[in-house]
Amino acid sequence: MKFAPEIKILITLIAFFLQLAISPSCTSATSDAWSDTVSQAALARAHGDSAQAEKLLRQALPLSSQPYMQYVTDLYLGDIYESRRMYSQAETEYANCEKLQHKYDYLSHGALQDHLAQMYHHMGKEKETETASLAAKQIEEIDLANVALVSYVKAIESSVKSRWSKLVPTDSVDKKRYLTTCNWLLDRKGRLNFIHVSRSSGDERIDKAAITALESMPPGPPVPLGKVDFVEVEFTFAYSTKVSK
Repeated sequence: MKFAPEIKILITLIAFFLQLAISPSCTSATSDAWSDTVSQAALARAHGDSAQAEKLLRQALPLSSQPYMQYVTDLYLGDIYESRRMYSQAETEYANCEKLQHKYDYLSHGALQDHLAQMYHHMGKEKETETASLAAKQIEEIDLANVALVSYVKAIESSVKSRWSKLVPTDSVDKKRYLTTCNWLLDRKGRLNFIHVSRSSGDERIDKAAITALESMPPGPPVPLGKVDFVEVEFTFAYSTKVSK
């Protein structure tokens, strides 16, 4: 009896209107430390330890030397508070995201609107829910309209999947399906920036395999981004096992 892996990657493009280059002040060490901390927070949350996840994200904030890093950290903190029905704290974190958007208009994308729609729905605020949901949908439609970009990311998927399949642990597992979601910024030069786990599978080895596969990707050809300089990409790595005789 052995476990045969079935692997697939689900792609989400998040409209991310960036018009400024990443600052040289953001060193690789700082970026790596932030990514590791945020990824560990996702793992803690997958294990049901939201208090530890919150603690780790608080530790990630001083490492957030770029607006994107701070924005993502605040967004994930808001999501934790929202899941615990601590809506006042969630609104504070989402408000921090909105302030960053106003200061850096290139941070405008649909993730925040998705979170706001979900929170307002739980709070019973129907009008606010509808407004946020509509905004998120409009942003998604704009992003998916770039057919060349979608094709480019699908090509990345093929290469990442090949690398990832060689890294996923092949020993017996205690459940049949794992999902790891990773996010990063893809720039015009085909480089993957700020790679991190946004939703953990609960198995650190499987999460690490996804991160390693993405980090091992060499820069690709120029990316057809149109008027923007970056786009945030989200890959969900779906790993399942089937027993074969």
